[in-house]
Amino acid sequence: MTVIRLVGGLGNQLFQLAGALTVREQEGFKVTLDASWFNGDQGVDTPRVLEMAELSTGVPIRHFPKSITKLAYSRHNPRLLKESGDDDVLMSGAVSRRSWLQGYFQFAKYPMALDNILAPMIRRRLLMAPRIASRNDLAVHVRLGDYYHNPRTREHHGVLTPEYFARCIELMGTDRWSRIVVFTDSEDVFRAEFAHAFPKNWVLAPSRNAWDTIGAMASCGGVIMSNSSLSWWGSFMSARLGDGYLPRTIAPRPWFRNHSSADSRLLVPSWDVVDR
Repeated sequence: MTVIRLVGGLGNQLFQLAGALTVREQEGFKVTLDASWFNGDQGVDTPRVLEMAELSTGVPIRHFPKSITKLAYSRHNPRLLKESGDDDVLMSGAVSRRSWLQGYFQFAKYPMALDNILAPMIRRRLLMAPRIASRNDLAVHVRLGDYYHNPRTREHHGVLTPEYFARCIELMGTDRWSRIVVFTDSEDVFRAEFAHAFPKNWVLAPSRNAWDTIGAMASCGGVIMSNSSLSWWGSFMSARLGDGYLPRTIAPRPWFRNHSSADSRLLVPSWDVVDR
């Protein structure tokens, strides 16, 4: 049994699921997702919940006891493969039937290679989301939250500027959209510091769970992304809802505050990029 650790919000969990499915499909190993991280102190600003359980994936989810995970994710476990920096640990040739894998596995190539397996799983859940947007709307994700308020997080991820969003909206064509639907986790900051850069037809999406947010983003006719795994999946699934629609997506560059391999490995070939 190969174990992949689940951590973070839904966007991260979906990348970790893609990693598990990659190991299963390429290596033929039985894989299990470990959800024990959600049981205790997560050590993050925004508490996360296990949202993968809403998918029927064929991959078991287990909550391993602390007596096991304390050793499994320590340097004393010779079978632990821990993603570090830009390492593509899944392609390292080191994964075995008894490996424990820890990382984010944020590579566009994994979900893309699993298109016929992963996209239908996610689509079934997204189609359950309330219909709050349409292909006549433009989705704009303004990721703030800890990116804005936590100095250490801000130093790593950076915060996209109002000017970035204004340039992207202009490139998308301001007049072609019925509404510009803004998805943000910090409404007050958006209104105070970003709203002035948006055309008058913007509306705030109602606050919902992460699944419904991805579903609403995906249902729009275009997506302007933040440097966030949540809008990554909203953009990815926007072209995979089964209606044959090919939306336009704009992603920021660099992905993190400074240039890194993420600028290329997270990019889907059909997406446009705009310098932040």
